[in-house]
Amino acid sequence: MVGDRLTLRNFENRKSRALWFDNLRLEGSKGTRLLDGFENEKTWHKNVTSAKGIKVETSSEHTQGAASQSLNWGVLKAGAYARMLADAHNFTIQPGDFETLRLDVKYEGIRPYLHLRDLCQQIDLGDQALLYTVGSARAEQHGHDAFGEVVFSRYGAADARLTRRLVLTAEGCLIIRDQWTVGKSQPKWTAGQLWQLYAMKEQGKDWFCSEDDGTFSVPDDHGNNKPVTRQMLVKFSTDASTETFVEQIDQTYSAPNPKKRPQEKFFTTGSKRAVSAGAESSFTLVVVPHEPGQDAKSIADGIAFKEQADGLEVTIGKSTQVTVRRDGSWEVLRKP
Repeated sequence: MVGDRLTLRNFENRKSRALWFDNLRLEGSKGTRLLDGFENEKTWHKNVTSAKGIKVETSSEHTQGAASQSLNWGVLKAGAYARMLADAHNFTIQPGDFETLRLDVKYEGIRPYLHLRDLCQQIDLGDQALLYTVGSARAEQHGHDAFGEVVFSRYGAADARLTRRLVLTAEGCLIIRDQWTVGKSQPKWTAGQLWQLYAMKEQGKDWFCSEDDGTFSVPDDHGNNKPVTRQMLVKFSTDASTETFVEQIDQTYSAPNPKKRPQEKFFTTGSKRAVSAGAESSFTLVVVPHEPGQDAKSIADGIAFKEQADGLEVTIGKSTQVTVRRDGSWEVLRKP
């Protein structure tokens, strides 16, 4: 079923300065059916044309026809904005006639993030769809230490495989070990790991530390809950070809926020490097929650990664050593 409008659910991000829309169409075994050529301004809903500061123009830049629609999109607040379809839409099609909905979009500034609704199942514009197939998954517990493993037989590409192993220690430290193999379908890849922080306090070459994230209720040795304050530090395993980065994302979000900060920005940290087709690449990060009075650099300096033929050994501080092996076995050792 094809509706009579396209609704764009916007998430406020003023760094997407301008957008051009053109050539909304269906494609499939019956060819191409144009739904909106975006040739004029007339069918934009008034919630677009009456928005404060908005400037809607018919632009000569286009992918079909003679024009496209240009808007200074960055002035729009979060909300739903509609355009009535300008071309033929009152028609009937048979299943299998068309299988793809396409829209041409050009942007100035950062990549926009929008939901496209009303014509089909919701589409996220600005995201790349993650293709994945879970081959197997398991979880284990040894005392107060926990382990998880998920094997994706397809991840990101049809011929790419990811094995993710996680260890959560009794102390609250999290180790994430990813082993990814990409096939030859797309030989040029950059891969790595990501970890997001609400607020950034300090950072080093391969580690990042959040500010005080608030007070949480944590059970003590006797099972009684007590309020404690925590910061979070993440450290990435790096080598000569791996670099780390942090990006400030200026975007409102809805998430737990114990300290009641303005929820208008967050930080994405990560590691990345170029990977080779047909070869396995390994990535590891460690997340350590700690008290604000502890020195973040000392904690980061106390985390060491040691690659071995059969897996990885991670040392955290002077007492904890975690081993994650290729065969899926694992152990946590503690020194007195």
